[in-house]
Amino acid sequence: MRSYNTYVVEPEGTDALLAWTQERAAKAAELRAAQDRRAHLTGVLSRDPAAAALAERTEAARALAQAQAAATTAQQAADGAATAAARYAANEVVAAQAALDGATRALSDALGELLADASTSTMLTATVDGLALRERYLTATSAATPVWDHTTVPFPATPGDILDPELALPVVSTEEFGRLRSVLDRLEERVDAVADLVAAEGVHQLVQGNAVRAGASLAVAAEGRVPDEFEVIRTPRPGHDAVHRVLSIWDPARTPTWTAFPGLAAQLDPLTAAWASRLLPDPETVRVRLRLVDADGADVAEPLTTYVAALDLDPLDWVRAAASSAELHTRLDRLARAHWAAAGPVPAGRLVVQDPPPGPEPTLSDLLVAATALGRLIAASRALAADDLRHPASATAEPPAPDAVGALVDRVLAAETWVADLVTSLDQPAREARLLTARLLEAAALGVPEALPPTDPASARDMPLLRELAAAAAAGLRPRLAAIPFQNDPADPAGTLARARARAEELCGQRIPVLVPIAAPAGGLRDDLGQWPSRLQGAAPAAVRAWLADHALVRPAVRALLTVHDLAETLGTGEELDPRVAQLPHADPGIWIGGAATPSVGAVGFVVQSGYGTQLPNRVAGLMVDSWNQAVPAAAHDSAVAFHYDQPDASPPQAILVAVHPDPQAPTWDLDTLVEVLTSTLAMARDRATPAERRPGIEIVVGGTP
Repeated sequence: MRSYNTYVVEPEGTDALLAWTQERAAKAAELRAAQDRRAHLTGVLSRDPAAAALAERTEAARALAQAQAAATTAQQAADGAATAAARYAANEVVAAQAALDGATRALSDALGELLADASTSTMLTATVDGLALRERYLTATSAATPVWDHTTVPFPATPGDILDPELALPVVSTEEFGRLRSVLDRLEERVDAVADLVAAEGVHQLVQGNAVRAGASLAVAAEGRVPDEFEVIRTPRPGHDAVHRVLSIWDPARTPTWTAFPGLAAQLDPLTAAWASRLLPDPETVRVRLRLVDADGADVAEPLTTYVAALDLDPLDWVRAAASSAELHTRLDRLARAHWAAAGPVPAGRLVVQDPPPGPEPTLSDLLVAATALGRLIAASRALAADDLRHPASATAEPPAPDAVGALVDRVLAAETWVADLVTSLDQPAREARLLTARLLEAAALGVPEALPPTDPASARDMPLLRELAAAAAAGLRPRLAAIPFQNDPADPAGTLARARARAEELCGQRIPVLVPIAAPAGGLRDDLGQWPSRLQGAAPAAVRAWLADHALVRPAVRALLTVHDLAETLGTGEELDPRVAQLPHADPGIWIGGAATPSVGAVGFVVQSGYGTQLPNRVAGLMVDSWNQAVPAAAHDSAVAFHYDQPDASPPQAILVAVHPDPQAPTWDLDTLVEVLTSTLAMARDRATPAERRPGIEIVVGGTP
């Protein structure tokens, strides 16, 4: 049983009801006329000729529809084949290039092995035992007339005299022979010098109490090898160290000079993002000129000059984009094509990015130069810690504030959830190319280059290609989620902070310091960092800037700091170089160790780029830009010690007294007396050499009384 819903319209007033009734009657008349017309046409078409014509027309229409469907299917197949060819042509070229590179590497490796073997063979045949050659040469020259043969050195006496066919030595009495003799003569001197040095090294190590090293030195001398280094020739240089630290400190409560929708890196490290905004020009004032040109370089669309703020990138995004030209070009291409599409179909062509004509406003090139320099500074620095504002000999600083660490932990956990959601959306891509392309750009912003969407219009609408890119991007992000889960330990804020920083960099795929506010130093260091000009002698503003410029020549981090602030001043961002000088231990009056000829012992100097005005806030944030030790030699030291001693009077005997003539008055010895004295002497020597207990007639009384 059917049911009907009846709606009754009750117009207000009599005039409205009359008009509604008349309109209804007119519509009913039109309906009856249409029904009559339909009945008449049906009767005409029911006749035989008309029916045949209608059937023939219907069959023709059906055949035409089938042909159109077949043509449409063929066109779709052709478009699909063209798209696939366009998609895979680049892959085939890459594969061919990879194969060529592999073959080139294999050939290079084989050639390298052959050259290595050739070098080894050359070294083996060209190397001789120098000590053995020296012994042979000494043997040959020990005679009055040198002997040159196989046992010494086989120099031929005449050109036709071939003593050794494998050696091409010069003939005796030639000029080459004389030069070679002089080299062999110097060889003896060199060997003696090395032997003396090795012996001195052994004695030096023995005196130092290093018997192992002393024995090793003498052993290598015997084996014909020389130690890597000789400590005996070193001269100790007494002195002390002075520590220099270059930092950048600012007030964490300062607001950024310009803002944009924060990316993942800016959400994890908002303090660094706010600081970077003060060093980069505002994108609202940065212009760029975009052109669409054909193969000949001619414009096919009206050039577009716009501000790069339309890209909606935050300061840390610009630092990343400056290092990735492909991502920036993709974003600019999408921006320009969207502008041209609003006016009509966009012709085929490639995008050309240029700077507009010179004007008072900065250009995209200026912004990229500043962002590149800022990226170098961030890469060379690390987050400021409380220990960086203390003397190395002082007690360890307090741990980071629990509230600051807790806020960072919350941001890291939120970032993990966001990356997990992004991977899920890439695994289950959207059905619209526009939405899927936006997700791919989000993945590319996390440092996944394979996620960059194509820029040509045909590929940008190719859903299979975009799905392949989405799968590759998800595969690149999934290992970040599979890492060791982040652990928050409230009892260990320092360890939690270190793990949070490592996890933040892993998630965003970008080098960021991940700053947290720390307590400002107290006492004299706090007063010095807020005072300008400095109270320290030799720390005038010009002297400090000159000191930074001198060390920038050899310290890359200091050079990056100066470059960033020079560019900021040039581009008019409002930030300028404002160094402050402080020193520990605090002394009044004090001399700045950066300007002193001889820095004091144990001094630690601080050169701080200030971003807080004239008074240091209670909590600060910043970067440790660079730190190094300066070795300060002593003004005077002992280079050698000499001992003076008298020559001893005693000297070893040069003769042995064997016997004395029994008659002191006898002028000479006769044979009989000499034989008798020598026989007696030998007998007494024999008796003295025989133990008493073995001589008959001799008794040894133990414990007796004499």
